[in-house]
This record gives sequence, C-alpha cells and structure tokens, in this order.
Amino acid sequence: MKRVLLPLFGILLLAGCAAGPQTRNKPYPDVKVSRLLKVIDGDTFRCDIDEHSAIAGKNISIRLRGINTPELRSRNKEERRSAQLEKQRLSDLLHNARVIELRNIGRDKYFRIDADVYIDGEPLLPKLNRQYLTRGK
Repeated sequence: MKRVLLPLFGILLLAGCAAGPQTRNKPYPDVKVSRLLKVIDGDTFRCDIDEHSAIAGKNISIRLRGINTPELRSRNKEERRSAQLEKQRLSDLLHNARVIELRNIGRDKYFRIDADVYIDGEPLLPKLNRQYLTRGK
C-alpha cells in the first residue's frame, strides 16, 4: 500500500508545483463590466459581466479593494451623511465611465468579491476620498 501511495503523493506534489506563479497568484482573470446595475454604497456596486456564465456573472456585488467608506446604516447621523456623499461620488464616477474594468479580482476575509477597479483605463481609487483609503494602514 505504501509503495502505491508514496509515488502517487509525489506525482500530485509535482503537479501542484507545475502550475506557474500566475495561476496561484491570480486565480481570476481581469474582466470588463458589461452593465453597471446599482451603486450600493461608497465602496460597493452591483454589475453584470457577460464574459461569465449567468450564474457567476449576473447581478454580482463588487467591493472596491483599498477603501472602506462609512456605513449608510450607521446610528451616527454625521456618518450616514458622509456615507451618502461617498455613495454619490462613486455613483457619479461609475455612471460617467465608458469602460469599467475589474483587475486583481479576489475574495476578502469575509469571502466577498473584491477588486481593483479601473475606469477608462485609470485606477478609480485616487478619484475617491483619500480619507477612507485603507492601503498602507
């Protein structure tokens, strides 16, 4: 039994190593958004991606990587006001974009889809309120 399992384990180990670094570090390809459906808040929106099947690419929620805006459902009135402003800012930028791209797609610690978002070839993050950026913190 050991004579069979040991070589089999070795083959499986080598097969896993044969996958290039691109496969392990970038499991999802970059995509273009086909339709912007709804801006949920200042760091999340819903869209369709026709490149994917209906089960994976219709009405999907995308969270912008690198920013965390105030919550619309906060008990704090000032925070809710700020949240509404950030939602409007994101909405204006996305609705005025000709092309919305999702790059470096992954999952965050809550298993939500998150991505670096580009509009018309430029990163979206620098166009948002720097106060809420999370990179480098």
